[in-house]
Amino acid sequence: MISAAGAAAARTAAAPRPYLEVTHLTDTHVMRLDGVDERLVKRRQHYEHTRQALPALLRQFKTTHRSEFVLHTGDAIDAFAFEGVDGEMKYGQVEAFAEIVRGSPLPVYAALGNHDIAQYAATGGADQSCQGQAEASWIRSLPCFA
Repeated sequence: MISAAGAAAARTAAAPRPYLEVTHLTDTHVMRLDGVDERLVKRRQHYEHTRQALPALLRQFKTTHRSEFVLHTGDAIDAFAFEGVDGEMKYGQVEAFAEIVRGSPLPVYAALGNHDIAQYAATGGADQSCQGQAEASWIRSLPCFA
């Protein structure tokens, strides 16, 4: 026989939460600078720590929050591509972010920002002439874009 207090506790424990908790994340600017032109490395390296910090942050969200998922609202990476030391564009930035997401204990849903579809040349600023190529890479790499 269950007491009234025990029955009430069982109902409360089984009751769904009346809300959806989401963790909002933005502007992580994850990057991999291997083979990137030194001029760009010097200008962009202030974000370089994010590739190592983000996995720990996602684990922390799982243990300290009751989030159902993470919503990343742009600039997940610092650029789709960077000019390399050989003058050729270096890709793999989307894949670096996707690798982190695959290890996340929470689902990650993303929206693209301007950095997510841009490329950097060593002697110029960012340009988005690679937008179609970048979007195709995001579609291949993250399930939320499938």
